[in-house]
Parts: sequence; structure tokens; C-alpha cells
Amino acid sequence: MSEQRRFCPACGCAWQAAWSLCPVCSQGAADAPVAPTPRGGAPRIARPLGVALGLYFALLAAILITPQLDVPWSLVVGDLAIAGLALGFSLATWRALPLGWPASRRAWLVAPLLGAGTWALAELVVTGLHAGFQIPLVDAEMIEAFGALGPGPMLLSMVVLPAVFEELAFRGVILAALREVLDDREAIAVQALLFATLHLSIPSMIHLGVLGAALGALCLRVRSLLPCMVVHAVHNGLVVLTTG
Repeated sequence: MSEQRRFCPACGCAWQAAWSLCPVCSQGAADAPVAPTPRGGAPRIARPLGVALGLYFALLAAILITPQLDVPWSLVVGDLAIAGLALGFSLATWRALPLGWPASRRAWLVAPLLGAGTWALAELVVTGLHAGFQIPLVDAEMIEAFGALGPGPMLLSMVVLPAVFEELAFRGVILAALREVLDDREAIAVQALLFATLHLSIPSMIHLGVLGAALGALCLRVRSLLPCMVVHAVHNGLVVLTTG
């Protein structure tokens, strides 16, 4: 009696006695397209371009519109609008944001030093531009406007809100979105340029770009926004104290 003929249960190919695996099925699995693997460490955020553009135009509108109003509280309202937008995006994408404790305890020592160092650079750049080219000291004018509201609202608007919500926006939402399409160095550079540009102050662009790059690098190094908020608060606090 001849040997009973068998077939592969998956593809129906005639089975040979020497086979341990069906070569037809094995070849088909090898030829199947492999799904791309997401970049390690890059959080997935829906519509990153929309997030960045939304923050861009909200900041642009607030900065351009509020100085045209005579009431100083309009500046606070603009800050609150920006803060609300940043908070909304942050809550929508909170699982992708590095809001935990920093990876290194040294971050708490580095943060105030970095804030003081970037403030010293800002003073050097702005004072030099004012002395050499008679460029107005824009921070003095802004602090004077906020000073009319009293020390509490001034500190809230110039120290607390920027430290929290600008970090959530730039080093949180925007940096994370950029890391989906760029490598880490490119993402740090782009968000720093965006951070400097959106303040709409040409004399401040140099030191704000350095500050944005330092904050982006610190955020990725310690994997937390908390030390970045400390840096930002120290920087702005020294500006207010020394200018006022």
C-alpha cells in the first residue's frame, strides 16, 4: 500500500516526509511587511503639529492684543488665557508628559544655579544692547506695568505662571511632539527657537534661546519638568527683583 499523502493544514501544500516546517508558509511569513517600531522614549501625542500651532497663535494673539489695552489687568488675563490653553493640552496628553520626580537628586541643586546663570547671561546681553545700541529695556517696562497691580499679582504673572505653564507647553507638549519627528538635539533646538521667538522681543532672543535650550536638555536629562519649573522661576524671579 502506498504511503498516505498529507497536506499542510495552513496552506494546503502537499507535505513531504523530510519537512519539519512548511516552506511555503515560512516564506510567506518572511515576506510579510514588518510594522515600524516606535522610537524608544518618544511619547505618542496625537496631532503634534496642531498642538504646536495652537499654542503659537494663542501666545501671539495674547502678546499682541493685551498691550494695546490700558488696563494692566489685561496682561494678567492674557497670561491666564495662555496658562489655560497650556493646561488644557497638558491634561489631554498628561500621560506623555514627564511630570514625575526627576531621575537624579542633583537636579534640585543644578536647577537654581542654572536659573541664576541664565539670568546673568540675560542681564549681560540686554545691558550690552542697551548701552551699545540704545535698545530699550523691555523687561523694565513690563515689570512697571505689572507693578501697578501689586506684588502678589506681579509675582503670579511674571514668576509663577510662566514657570509652570510655559514649561508644560514648551518642554512638555511641544518638545514631546517634536521628538516624534526629530532626534533629541534637533527637538531641543527647535523648541528653544520657538520659545525665544514667541516672546516677540528681539533683544531677548539670544538669552531666551539659550534658556530654552538649557531647559530642554535638562528636561530630557532628568526626565522631569519639575526642575525646569524651578529654573524658570529663579530666572524670572531674579529679573523681577533686580529690575524692580
